[in-house]
Amino acid sequence: MSHSTHPSAGLFISFEGVDGAGKSSHIDALAQAFTAQGRQVLRTREPGGTPLAEKLRTLLLHDSMDPLSEALLVFAARRDHLVQVITPALARGEVVLCDRFTDATFAYQGGGRGFDLAMLSTLEHMVQTGLPPTPERLCEPDVTLWFDLPVAVAAQRLAGARSPDRFEAQSQAFFERVSAAYAARAGVRAEAGLRLRIAATSGFELDRVKADRLPLYAVNVLLCTATDFWALRYPDTHELYVLDRRGQTGAFELRTDRIAARSAHLSRLPSVVFASERMDDNPAWRLLEPGELVHVDADLNIERRLAFPDPPRHLLRHKDLSPTAQSAQREQRTR
Repeated sequence: MSHSTHPSAGLFISFEGVDGAGKSSHIDALAQAFTAQGRQVLRTREPGGTPLAEKLRTLLLHDSMDPLSEALLVFAARRDHLVQVITPALARGEVVLCDRFTDATFAYQGGGRGFDLAMLSTLEHMVQTGLPPTPERLCEPDVTLWFDLPVAVAAQRLAGARSPDRFEAQSQAFFERVSAAYAARAGVRAEAGLRLRIAATSGFELDRVKADRLPLYAVNVLLCTATDFWALRYPDTHELYVLDRRGQTGAFELRTDRIAARSAHLSRLPSVVFASERMDDNPAWRLLEPGELVHVDADLNIERRLAFPDPPRHLLRHKDLSPTAQSAQREQRTR
């Protein structure tokens, strides 16, 4: 997966949602995937990410303060984070995976606390501009993954897990406002980059995605939970195949020059397989259409739809990538 609005070819991805929504496990998986591609990955979080920002995080989580003080501390931590960590990493061409960013401020301080949204917008522009290489431009994620989980389910997942901090101890009504603010923010900022809403209990939605402004090379996404799996191919730069083995039994042994998969367990059970290339001569392998989203549930029911019917307006080619990104990509034959 490679695309970026940053001239350096660095990639900035944020993960949003209330605690218990599943952000951490997906950050782990995505970090491993990018590392396997040969990319340098920086994992960080907000508030936090620098020594100063971590000190401010401790104050925010444990010390009482009024909403204005809270908002100012959040943005002070973010500025130091951007200056010291995020912007330099992007300049080096790294992939930055950030557990929460500005969307969380609009959700928790704006929605949860009821703080003035216009003031938050003012602080956002003060803090997230004036940064290299384009000081006039707002520094924000290229991709945001919003894990949308019902508040009651999140509370059940966290029950007894740890001693709650000042935010986790808030009422259900507070988190209902946070959830509503996340949804509102997704609509208002849908033009700011690629936004994926992941319904963490029931499905995966592409929530008002705007690819018009994004120079984009390839976004092949595989996401899974304990009960569901989603696969997206966009555009047609790289291949992504699905093999429906629900009506098949027999040896599960798939192999190519690059990939091998073998399972005695799956030899006796139905399954659905996704791969970046056909792994045997089974004619049932199907290439996903460009822009196609496939969802497989716990009962192996398969749903598919064309989530991105139009190609990206600013499609990058292999020659447009940085040397580091080029070396991590496999040239695709023209079809």
